[in-house]
Amino acid sequence: MTEREFEILFNWLRVCNNLNHLNLSDNSLNDSSMEQYRSLLEKKNLNKLKCLSLKKCMITKTGMNSLSKALSYLNDLRIIQLDNNDFGNDTLRNLYNGLKGCTQLEEISLKGSQLISFDFQLYKLFGNLKRVFACNNCFIDLSWIDPESFPNESTHFSMANIQMILPKSVINHILPKTLIHLNISGSDLDRWESGILEVISELTNLEYLKLKKCNLNKNSIETVKNTFVRLEKLKSLDFSNNNLGNESFLNSILTVLNEKKHFSELFVNGCCILDINFGDDSPIKLSTFDLSNNKLSETTVRNLANFWLEMNKLEKKVEFYMSNCVNHWNGLLQSCQLTNLLEIKNLAVLDISSNGIGKTNMEEILRKCYLNLTNLTEIYIYNNKLEGNILFKMIEYILNMKKLQVLNSSKHSKHYNFKMGEDYFKFSFLEFIDDIDKDIFNLYRLFEISMVIKNSVTSNILTITENRTPSKYLKYYLNILIFGKFQFSALNISQIVLDEQHLQLFSQISFLNNMLNSLSINEVTIRYTSQNRLNFGKNLKNLTLIRLLNIEFVPSENEQHFWDQILQNFTWNTNNCPGLNTLVISFGECNVSHHLSNIIKINRVSLTAICIENSTIGCRILRTIRKNCKNLLELSLWHSKINLIRGSDQTLLTNIFSFNQQLKYIELGHCTNIPHFNDTLQQIEKLEKLEKLGVRKQKFSIERLLNIIRVECQQLYMLDIAKCELGDKSINKFMRRIEEKNLFQMRQLTLRKNNLKRDGFDSDLLCKVLKRLCSLVIFSITENEIGDEHCLKILETLPITCKNLRMLYMSDCKLSLKNDTKLVNCIKKLQHLQVAVLNENKYEQTFCLVLESFNGKLSLTTLKLGSVTFSDGDWEYLQLKENHPSPPTRQSVKIILESFEKSFDRIFNLTHLDLSKNQFGDIIGKILFQQLSKNTKLLQILEFNDCQFTSLSIQYFINLLKCLKELKTLSISKNSYGNCGHEILSTLHAFCKNITNISMDNCNLEKSICYGIIEFSELPNKLKLVSLKDNPNLINFIPYLANIQFTIKYDNNDG
Repeated sequence: MTEREFEILFNWLRVCNNLNHLNLSDNSLNDSSMEQYRSLLEKKNLNKLKCLSLKKCMITKTGMNSLSKALSYLNDLRIIQLDNNDFGNDTLRNLYNGLKGCTQLEEISLKGSQLISFDFQLYKLFGNLKRVFACNNCFIDLSWIDPESFPNESTHFSMANIQMILPKSVINHILPKTLIHLNISGSDLDRWESGILEVISELTNLEYLKLKKCNLNKNSIETVKNTFVRLEKLKSLDFSNNNLGNESFLNSILTVLNEKKHFSELFVNGCCILDINFGDDSPIKLSTFDLSNNKLSETTVRNLANFWLEMNKLEKKVEFYMSNCVNHWNGLLQSCQLTNLLEIKNLAVLDISSNGIGKTNMEEILRKCYLNLTNLTEIYIYNNKLEGNILFKMIEYILNMKKLQVLNSSKHSKHYNFKMGEDYFKFSFLEFIDDIDKDIFNLYRLFEISMVIKNSVTSNILTITENRTPSKYLKYYLNILIFGKFQFSALNISQIVLDEQHLQLFSQISFLNNMLNSLSINEVTIRYTSQNRLNFGKNLKNLTLIRLLNIEFVPSENEQHFWDQILQNFTWNTNNCPGLNTLVISFGECNVSHHLSNIIKINRVSLTAICIENSTIGCRILRTIRKNCKNLLELSLWHSKINLIRGSDQTLLTNIFSFNQQLKYIELGHCTNIPHFNDTLQQIEKLEKLEKLGVRKQKFSIERLLNIIRVECQQLYMLDIAKCELGDKSINKFMRRIEEKNLFQMRQLTLRKNNLKRDGFDSDLLCKVLKRLCSLVIFSITENEIGDEHCLKILETLPITCKNLRMLYMSDCKLSLKNDTKLVNCIKKLQHLQVAVLNENKYEQTFCLVLESFNGKLSLTTLKLGSVTFSDGDWEYLQLKENHPSPPTRQSVKIILESFEKSFDRIFNLTHLDLSKNQFGDIIGKILFQQLSKNTKLLQILEFNDCQFTSLSIQYFINLLKCLKELKTLSISKNSYGNCGHEILSTLHAFCKNITNISMDNCNLEKSICYGIIEFSELPNKLKLVSLKDNPNLINFIPYLANIQFTIKYDNNDG
């Protein structure tokens, strides 16, 4: 939730005087929200609250202190859950003090809270405390604990996955006799002083015991066996992930447990078990049994038959897990031994995944489940070598399991209820699925597919993206549409990886005959490896728009073949069709002249817009446009190269303009090899309806440009002359002409890199013009050495009339702010600012104020503050204090740290952040990463090059990456990450599914990064480039890699 939404919620809570349970988990509670919450509690509006859950809320130390002050008003509080908040030990004492008034407190949960020690004095503070959960913390040594701290009323104690060494005298008191639940999983019991199991054996009230991954082995048989003899009330035991391969170990334990009349749950997942003897006379009765990840012998599986008979006698819910255990299902089914399992009347959970069962056996198993297991709520059957033709039959059985809530994955499955008939139709596509996969073949994903189908069919618009229709199951989705003969009017494909199979399926999609249709492919990677004929595009009738941009091919040598095939398919049009009116294409250096010219010829009457970007344009294409196109309103050759052969072709472009006098938009920016550009501008002068003109990085006479700016061109609102290097005098003339001709409707004014100097540039004239440009949206004066005086005048003027300014570019202008706050005031007043590029200037002491000025700007999407300068004295002092145990004391340094703690507050829509070449170091890095984790989860481009980050702040950086689901480009070169490169790549692979470019040059990386790169060999993924240059330890590391389908840049032996 946003801060505003929290404010609405808290206002509503003021009247909820009887509320006793409040759960705000998984929300980002910033400091101001916590302050509002504190205010709410202090007014005693929620004084009847009994349970408060604030798990994973990213609460800071400041926020936790606010909470602590308010907790004393909750006298009836019984449960508080603060798991996975990184507040650390410093704040723990304040929390205890705040809870002193909560005399009824029974449970406190601090799992994963970065605690390094634990003060058991809290038992004295809270006399009724029964349940303590402190798993996943790093307790180093608790030997100082005062044994008198512990009462005798505790019932729950959980410290799984911690590291601690305790003397027996302390263990006796940590584990009071009243304990019912005990979890010390992940502890290496061999490192503890002998006696821990002896102490556990004295906990006669114990009912639930977890000893997962405790390094128990065959040498512990007698000790473990003696431990359980006295635990008469034991109900549940978890031995998972201990090496219990010795047959006698488990059999000895089972013998003891069989005598416990209350015992019903046993977990031995991943214990290397081969053989089990359940006892022939009276097998142990278990309602929950987890045998997963043990390669059971045929003898053990036969012994299970009697065990299943006993389970069938139980009146309560039964759960049985046998994933990755058995490779001989044919024998099981033929001998009818499995029948005992499939007839357990109260079986609620069945996991038989990853066993290689095969289609015939699985069909029989599901048939029996459908007939016998009327109480089944969860079933797991993925990774069992099942083929597509079985799935359509299976779904009928699955849909008739009335109580089924979970199929293969529990993610949101329980929220979906089947309806026989309608849903059966929805899932008819299952006959097209090749294999069951838990990421696809589960109720959540199947329901999601059905909803996407419904929305697409209703709107007649087929939208394909990785987020909406992941490439992993795109072929199933397309097969449904083909099978259902659905028709569409628009096909939009973006941000996804496609292969040849996808393209062939797209060619079978039907389009509406009586509609104006469109095709758009943008930011797509196509893995196209064959030379087969492609039919993609042939069914696309009545097309009015074609957009083919930013398409990348793997391997690149098949790019020409693809363009030939696709463009040839677009040349079907006849005079009876409406015809194409917009063509937007980017084909690089491929030769598409023949097919593209044919498309233009066929649609010569209807074409009004042609945009050819980032391509090499031959004279044949220009000749075709000149001869055939008379109705153009828009022509763009952005960043393209004109390739003319004959001298007579020199006037092709000017002729195109002369034959299309109604042109409104002309874009020639970064277009190279345009002959006689002054003559081209002379022809553009005659266009009376011109609205937008882009001539970026072109060379021309200023007089030609001034002739375009005339009274008749009052509709001209965009003029891009960036990188034209016109000089001071020319730009002054340009500004004077705008003023003379009253051309004040301009929305874009870009003066980047025009050789403006502080001595010759007339900033007063520019400011005079700016005061009249009320509609200005984009302003750029980047890369001009105009200095402080001119910059500050402009910054003072912009907010006065340009209140709708969206984009501000003022990089590398020799600006040195020192103590001046005009930039800060300007940013604060520009309420709609979306892009701020202000790097490569000197901000010194003002930098922190500049950073804070962006707080709360919900409109901001791009922020670049790279290569700016702090005050040198403060910065040196901060670096010295980096590894010092006490915090910095100098007031100016405190201001820097506090500013970073407040930074990036409520900048929720930021997609591009560049803070490169700032000597932040790890102290500020930790604060910075924490703040970004809370508020900038939409980031797509992140640049932190040369920021002096090291492995000391790596965990904070990893936590940030886990939040950036939309990240596409990560550039962190020139930071010393050493052996942490593998961890960074693994996190990107697991959490950042859209990542395409990674730069880690000169990061002192080790060869272990190979393991992270190998993870990206799994397809599909979008990764295109990993740059690892200037890392000396990576010489000759490529032989370790295989199946890599992206570019890796690195240094070989020759440099």
